Amino acid sequence: MQEIENRHIDLAPEGEREEVKQIFERKGFEGEELNRIVELITEDRERWVQTMLMDEYGLPHAVRSPWIAALCTFTAFLICGLAPLLPYLFGSERSLTMSVLLTGIVFFVIGSVKSRWSTSSWWHSGFTTLAVGVIAGSIAYFTGVMIKRLLG
Repeated sequence: MQEIENRHIDLAPEGEREEVKQIFERKGFEGEELNRIVELITEDRERWVQTMLMDEYGLPHAVRSPWIAALCTFTAFLICGLAPLLPYLFGSERSLTMSVLLTGIVFFVIGSVKSRWSTSSWWHSGFTTLAVGVIAGSIAYFTGVMIKRLLG
């Protein structure tokens, strides 16, 4: 992406300046203040490219470590994946019911946390994620029932 933006600046600098202007107009700047911002950003090529990458492509300013991302994902899967197993590990009389309930809570919490990075409210995001989980879980359960009937 950085190479693309550098090429665009080389080939059509005025068009790229106009894009910077439009970005900051959408952020509410106007008049002399807007012109000064465009001037400040475009006088430093690295700042110009970074502005375009962040505001045009939505890329983060700093790239996070893929190892940390992998470790966080693994940990989340491990913790969240334990939820449906816990009732069975503790020998609950109503293991299936407790498993479904715990899994539903985990889906709702995941959706609620996810709302921090979206425009949805926490409860809407929570219920949407819960609904997707219920649909996916139901499909998996009924697929298992069908396979058991076919083989049994």
